[in-house]
Parts: sequence; C-alpha cells; structure tokens
Amino acid sequence: MGKISGLPNITRIQFSNFINFFDMRQNYFFEYVPNAYLNLCVDKAQQMANNRFIYDFKAGKPAATRFCAELLISYLTRQYSTILKDFVVVFAPTSAQWKYNKRFGYLAALLNAAGIATANEHVSIYGERKPTHNGGSHFVNESLFHVSINADFFKGKNVILFDDLLTSGQTIESFKKQLEGAGAYVEREIFVGRTIHHCPISNRGILQEMEEGFYEAVARSKRCFPQGVKINKSNHINNVA
Repeated sequence: MGKISGLPNITRIQFSNFINFFDMRQNYFFEYVPNAYLNLCVDKAQQMANNRFIYDFKAGKPAATRFCAELLISYLTRQYSTILKDFVVVFAPTSAQWKYNKRFGYLAALLNAAGIATANEHVSIYGERKPTHNGGSHFVNESLFHVSINADFFKGKNVILFDDLLTSGQTIESFKKQLEGAGAYVEREIFVGRTIHHCPISNRGILQEMEEGFYEAVARSKRCFPQGVKINKSNHINNVA
C-alpha cells in the first residue's frame, strides 16, 4: 500500500475511504473507538464513556434512547425546518426483528411524538443474521436472513436513514439500494457513532490525525454537531458540547 505524498503516514486505501466518507451524505453524533485501541486515545475515559453510550443505545436502554431522540430531533429540525414533514426516518435493519423492535421501537415513538414520521411497520426482518468466527476472521451467515420492505409505501418517499454505528457501511448501503429499488429517495444517512479506524502496524492513522487536527477539520463537517457530543465520564448523559 503506497503512501500519499504530502499527507502524514496515510495509505492510499485509507485516503480513499477518507474521501468516500467526505463525499457521502453521512453524519453522526459520536466517534467510536474499538476497545482494542482505547489505549491509543488522548482521553481514554471520555472515549470509554462515549462507547458505553453507544452500547446502551444498541441494547435499547431507555435513557440512552431518550437522549439519542433529543439529539436526532434537534438535528433534524435545525437541518430541515418546515420541510421535515416531507421526510420519513427509516431505521436500518438489525440482525433480527426482535432486536429491531427493541432498539428502534421506543425511538420511533419519541420521534412520532415530535411530529417526525417513521416507518418501522414497513420493514420486516425474517430469520437472524449471525456472526461466525474462523481463525480470527469475522463472517456473517445470512443464509436464513431476509429483509423485506413495503415497496408500495416507500415508492416516492423522501427517506432519512438512521443506524447505530457506521463501520464498513455495507449494511446501510445494501438497505439503501433496496429502498431506492422501491422508488424511495434517500436524502441522508445518520448514525449514532462512526468507527474510527487506524493503522494497526504503525498505531497511527485517524486516532493520531484527530490529535494533530488533520481529521478534525473534516470531522467537524460530518458530525451532526460540529463540536461533538460528549457523555459525562461518570456515565451520566451530558448535553451537546
């Protein structure tokens, strides 16, 4: 993997992912750092608190869901104002229907109470997508897993996609194509967190670029709230930074 001239220790593949991220209409609330790399963080305690919030949201814990709803409602009303009524928020499929209901059911109710349309009842998940591990590699078994959508409902709809975590983007991209195939227009993708990648050999990459300001310049334009959102290190939910 060759290095990019003029950029600090970043490979062509990393740079390609960086450019793709910048080009896509994708926004997020938190940076997420995998636990294996937490020791590389400048403020480990803060990142651990942010990570815990993402885990709590994925688990469907009410307090995390309520705070996420506050963030999402604030961002959407600021971003779309009076035309928000023309959009529907659609949650990306999880690995099973019961997880979808647990993770997004309460969130949908909170958004609906704020006058924001959702579409949970028009997304159905059959079977269960199960991760398997083989020699350290990660695979997903989808032989008995299927996501079905109500094509009649989504035809002509303006969609804002929402998911818990952006890592490779494969899940959200596949679902986006399915919605577009039904005639929907996907205007934006929003995530609770975005996984921060780094170079496992040099221990450099995005984590260090954040400290040096290289990543931060772009991250501010991709975060829903440019200054970022922080959770109190005591694990109590905090306000937007």
